[in-house]
Amino acid sequence: GGPVVNETLSTLAGKQTVDYSFNTLIDLSKTGGHTLDVWVAATGDTYTKNDSILNYSFHNQPLISSFPYKETFENGDGNWYTQGTSDSWAYGTPASPKINKSASGTKAWKTNLSGNYNPLELSYLYSPCFDVMSRRYPKFRFAIAHDIEDCGIVLCDGAAWQYRTDGVNWQRLHDSTQ
Repeated sequence: GGPVVNETLSTLAGKQTVDYSFNTLIDLSKTGGHTLDVWVAATGDTYTKNDSILNYSFHNQPLISSFPYKETFENGDGNWYTQGTSDSWAYGTPASPKINKSASGTKAWKTNLSGNYNPLELSYLYSPCFDVMSRRYPKFRFAIAHDIEDCGIVLCDGAAWQYRTDGVNWQRLHDSTQ
């Protein structure tokens, strides 16, 4: 949604890779989703399939460093967001037959507010970022209601809480009693 920024490289040889830092920086002060398009236009370049990175999407999430943190979702989505395949996560008032209320107030995040999650869904609900490095024993408490199909010996549906500390690798959060 912002203006196109044009900057010039002095030279770029064929098959050369270059790391380039723009002088004009993108404004990432707004939290939420962003989409970035980057392309190179070079005189004499006849192979254009490797000239672009288009529709690169990312989220700028707020950093929570003041505790205790409590989110009831009554005043908005809490800067949580979703992604995935056949994603049915939605923010609002739960109204499905088995899950029809929230833990506090009327608002919550739920897969399909008025029904079941989608077949073959593989979706994720992302929270804001939490800086717990100064906490000696960080704790995470939450209220959850779930109606997950039981297929017996074979796992057909499930839910897990995951976190990452390096920005790359996800780890599963385990109950401290395990």
